[in-house]
Amino acid sequence: MLVCDPGADGLALIAERVRAAPGARVLVVAPRCDDESVLAALRAGAHGYLLDTADRDDVARAVRAVDAGGLVLAPPIADRLANLLSAPESFDELTARQRAVLDLLAAGMDNAVIARQLRLAPKTVRNHLSAIFARYRFTSRADAITRARAAGFGRDKPQVA
Repeated sequence: MLVCDPGADGLALIAERVRAAPGARVLVVAPRCDDESVLAALRAGAHGYLLDTADRDDVARAVRAVDAGGLVLAPPIADRLANLLSAPESFDELTARQRAVLDLLAAGMDNAVIARQLRLAPKTVRNHLSAIFARYRFTSRADAITRARAAGFGRDKPQVA
């Protein structure tokens, strides 16, 4: 178990410890919890992030939880994360063609049907889906469909771009 501040030296220490001992558990105790600091620490391999204003009992519980394999986040971080996860996902970064492909996918169509509907080569549909999956980190076709439907895709008659 390593407890540290996530400054530049702390991030390097986290990454080094996780590389050296893949099973190592890391809890960050820091004076700030801005999104960049939290994300940097978690990407470096931290398993928990608390503010240095946390009382002893909270720190002790966090150490035990992280040691047991859990993820611990300070309440302000957990609240922001819950808000992000409960908000419908925005697919604003997609091109019009990618939106059309995702809409047809969310409507339950397979790649061949999407290609025919949009008058595209099947390989072009696969390329669009690969780009969409990479950008939004979909874990499977079902994940893509579920998240796209939650954002309103696949409900109406699909629009061809």
